[in-house]
Amino acid sequence: MKKKYFFVVIPYLLSAICGISYKMIGQEIAPDGTLVEAFGFIPLSFLFFFIGTAAAIILVIKSAIKNIRKSKDQDK
Repeated sequence: MKKKYFFVVIPYLLSAICGISYKMIGQEIAPDGTLVEAFGFIPLSFLFFFIGTAAAIILVIKSAIKNIRKSKDQDK
């Protein structure tokens, strides 16, 4: 895998791990009626997903700019 894809793939993997962990831990209702769950995994999962998406968008924009500059240099 190319090094530039590392910052895109890792947040997506972390997002999936958080989502799977949340499902595996599960939820339960305590005897006093409160919901007991590992809520922290939900926002972390969304955070990592959006970080990965932002990194992918930045990578696409940088690649497009690089290709445009490369094609302009070849035209000269």
